[in-house]
Amino acid sequence: MYINKQSPIPLYYQLKQYILKQIHDRKWKPGDMIPSERELSEKSKISRMTVRQALNELVNEGFLYREKGKGTFVSRPKIIQNNLSSFTEIIQSQGMNPKTKLIEFETNFESKRAAKNLDLSLDKRFYRIKRLRLADDVPIVIEEAYIPVDYCPGLEEEDLEGSLYKIFEEKYNYQICAIDYNIEASTPSNDEKGLLNIKRNTPVLRIKGIEYTQNDLKLYYIESVYNSRYYIFNVVIIK
Repeated sequence: MYINKQSPIPLYYQLKQYILKQIHDRKWKPGDMIPSERELSEKSKISRMTVRQALNELVNEGFLYREKGKGTFVSRPKIIQNNLSSFTEIIQSQGMNPKTKLIEFETNFESKRAAKNLDLSLDKRFYRIKRLRLADDVPIVIEEAYIPVDYCPGLEEEDLEGSLYKIFEEKYNYQICAIDYNIEASTPSNDEKGLLNIKRNTPVLRIKGIEYTQNDLKLYYIESVYNSRYYIFNVVIIK
């Protein structure tokens, strides 16, 4: 590590750029613990106060995060959703590997909440599909989808650990063209905390909504819980 003390560039900024280069070159990968303040101070031959300034800025900018009693770690990049794409497509577009774990699956499930949201009779029967979605093996979102059985006959025969959007398009000729989501900040339940591998006080994004096909059919109702540390919804509202 070389810090030029004769340069007009502030020492903390030089150290900051060095750390960013380690991250960019993937020498320090997401989840890796970086050297301590003391180690960085000794290697760079600059004061711990200057090291702390560089680290504080990187934490505030989201490149690093601290865990009390453990150290400072490289953050995972935020996943940004700014268009209507499947989770699989979003994760792949950002250079990560998507994975899905099927947690629960039921047929002929009755849900008055789903029926009301989809404007269906209250005795309507649904497939209930609860899944955990991951990016590079990191839990990102818990999804619970309610799909009317008569809309997708034989869905139980499909690979439900793949993309539902792909199944809808290839088997049933449905294309998801619009979504209507209600998004609110919340705290996780004990089950959600365990599945997302987060602490009790970690904020989550709780979503309830409807997904529409090309013919304005309300295809299914969904409830999702996102780990807010890793996921951002980018919403554009035009007057």
